[in-house]
Amino acid sequence: MDGTWHLTGWKIITGADTVDKRSRLLACQRDDRFRFTPTGVLVCSEGPLACSGSQPRAMVSIRSWNLDASGTKLTISAGGAGVSSATYTVEQLTADALRLRYARVVDGVPVIEILSYLN
Repeated sequence: MDGTWHLTGWKIITGADTVDKRSRLLACQRDDRFRFTPTGVLVCSEGPLACSGSQPRAMVSIRSWNLDASGTKLTISAGGAGVSSATYTVEQLTADALRLRYARVVDGVPVIEILSYLN
């Protein structure tokens, strides 16, 4: 998972409905970068377009990450008080592409998120 990744696709599927969540992000959010360090730290930073001010911030947030031994489950934890985490199914992982699936149930309705990244 070496390298700096950027989000190229994010869709949310609820029943027969599919929403392109990435297209609803601000341009300054769509170009954000994600770096998975070998020590299990996920550094999220702004891309070239700053959301506030004229210069992008070097670091937006830090999270922890863990890829299971089989390479099929990626857990990302937000850290801090009230720690929250999410475990994604890794559908694709190459040197250049990462595709994750996150499935959950909201109010009895299955919801699937598909996130795609390029390195």
